[in-house]
Amino acid sequence: MSGGGRYDGFAEILGGPPTPGIGFAAGIDRIVLALQDTGRAEALTGSQDPDLFAQITVPEARPRLHALLDELRLAGVRCEADLAGRSEKGQWKHAERLGARLIVQCGPEQWAAGTVQLRDRARGATDPVALEDLVRVVVERIGIEQ
Repeated sequence: MSGGGRYDGFAEILGGPPTPGIGFAAGIDRIVLALQDTGRAEALTGSQDPDLFAQITVPEARPRLHALLDELRLAGVRCEADLAGRSEKGQWKHAERLGARLIVQCGPEQWAAGTVQLRDRARGATDPVALEDLVRVVVERIGIEQ
């Protein structure tokens, strides 16, 4: 089951100021059933390696790159990015642990130039890619039919 509602006054009960509030909760079993019903239960297994990992070391680049990752996901590309604040080296190790085929690297020089480095671990090659071309280039590399 899932549910929710208004929780006005709840903050006051906990000793806070009067604060309007709303809440929502869903049982994990219901979420699993919904994923199965929509054919997306493979997301639960975690067994599929990501196609791409974004190694972002410039904080101001995050919003733009995360938006591009959303576009890639809509195109069928499995993407991951560091959300734990790891160092550049830590992000690289995490990408390798995940088994990401492609790694998008965005450091200060790339961000200033409006590019990223696209590293293809299978080919052992690294290519500069303009931010506006990233989705198209990755989809082509992965071989997803559009």
